[in-house]
Amino acid sequence: MPHNRKLRIGVKYCGGCNPSYDRVALAKRMEKTLDKEAEFISFQARNLDLVLVVCGCETACVDISAFKQVPVRVIVSVLDGEVFMGGIMGESSK
Repeated sequence: MPHNRKLRIGVKYCGGCNPSYDRVALAKRMEKTLDKEAEFISFQARNLDLVLVVCGCETACVDISAFKQVPVRVIVSVLDGEVFMGGIMGESSK
């Protein structure tokens, strides 16, 4: 990530048919925690650095085929979200 700007993260949610945790609350917590490092925006925005696909369960059946030009990170649990946040915060301190 360039040090002079925030990481642009496009957020896409699953349909929520069988969530095992509150995926929207997790995404909001990640956005608040990473406020200095990242900007959470629509997955349909241009010039994304990453697409974060927030799925409510481990099935992760969301179609991500449209995201061929940008890295995708799939989150299927609160632990995944914690690991993701730690990775972003670790990168920003380099």
